[in-house]
Amino acid sequence: MEKRRIIIVGAGPAGLACAIFLRRAGENPLVLEKSATPDSKPCGGGLTPRAVRRIKKVGLNLFIGQPFHQVECNAEPWHYNLFTTRLPALHIVRRADLNRSLREEAERAGVEVRRARVLRVRHDAPGFSLQTDTGDFACEILAAADGAASRVRRSLSGSVPRLAYAAMVDEVRTDRVPDRVIFDGGQVMPAGYGWVFPYGDGATNAGVFNLGTPATGTMRGLLDRYVQARLSTDSRGRRVTGGIGVWGVYRLPTRVPALLLGDAGGFLDPLTGEGIYQALFTGRAAAESILAGGPAGARAAYERRTALLRANYRLIAKLTDWAYRHPREGGRLLGLPFVHYPLTEALLRGMNTSMIALGAPAWLLLSLARPVLLGHDHLSRMPPERAEALYKKSKKV
Repeated sequence: MEKRRIIIVGAGPAGLACAIFLRRAGENPLVLEKSATPDSKPCGGGLTPRAVRRIKKVGLNLFIGQPFHQVECNAEPWHYNLFTTRLPALHIVRRADLNRSLREEAERAGVEVRRARVLRVRHDAPGFSLQTDTGDFACEILAAADGAASRVRRSLSGSVPRLAYAAMVDEVRTDRVPDRVIFDGGQVMPAGYGWVFPYGDGATNAGVFNLGTPATGTMRGLLDRYVQARLSTDSRGRRVTGGIGVWGVYRLPTRVPALLLGDAGGFLDPLTGEGIYQALFTGRAAAESILAGGPAGARAAYERRTALLRANYRLIAKLTDWAYRHPREGGRLLGLPFVHYPLTEALLRGMNTSMIALGAPAWLLLSLARPVLLGHDHLSRMPPERAEALYKKSKKV
């Protein structure tokens, strides 16, 4: 049995970010990854302003893709909102490109990544033992970043209260590929949304996201219908990536001092489906907690560092339940200036849901003093020729 002080399971954004920060601090963690290229998941590659800001703040040299200044947020068939912003509203990157740049950053830091599929984990107080398909390991500190279906979390009797589902097709090239980011809610999905995320080079990915199992149909069937309606092409002949997401934050026995990062910990944002920011945030928080708390105090330190993120999820859960039960009202609210002005200002400055809700008046004043929203159009209130012109509008602002 090979013994190590720190083992991280999973070489995605959360696991590698944690390993990079630990290595920079002089630690020598071992990363176990079951796949040669852990890129196969239904991830649109959307980097929000707060994700881009965090990447730069912590000194990660990552490829962040193409910036987009126009976003549609629709509640079909009632409301069609097109927003144009001064600062990039979203960066779209191919997930394989993001992961490749992260692996290169890990190599530069000297992180050791080993191919191994974890089969079983046991808490042998005070440490852990891991059985893998390439041998057995023991460690003092264990961090799990092995995705929504985390083997580590399940082996240690952990759980996450809620599920989400997603399905995606990638590298779609048609004459209907837009020059803006699109979110379609309302009747598109029973409790979620469809998305179109263009890469800026004539290709796009498109997918559907739903909280829980769809009441009617399957995710594949919903994806087929959405891609046909939005992009006028057939997804049935294309490779479809599907999977689950867990949200609501993990529950783990108090006696188990493991750290659950990113998707493994249920840190998916249920309202937007965002997960890359949470992966980077929890990866950094885990590294700092391990350095500060050691084997005995790492989990307590980690939960202190993620306390605000957890509190934010409690508010998001309530907003999500309301938004997906009332898409028509939500779309109407999004079209009101005193709602979308402070919302746009706060989001583009990297604020989370709680900060936006608590500081709405301040964000409204700031949006009037230094607006980042250049324009807002109600597509559903326009003549067809005007709406078509906006669809063809250049992304330059």
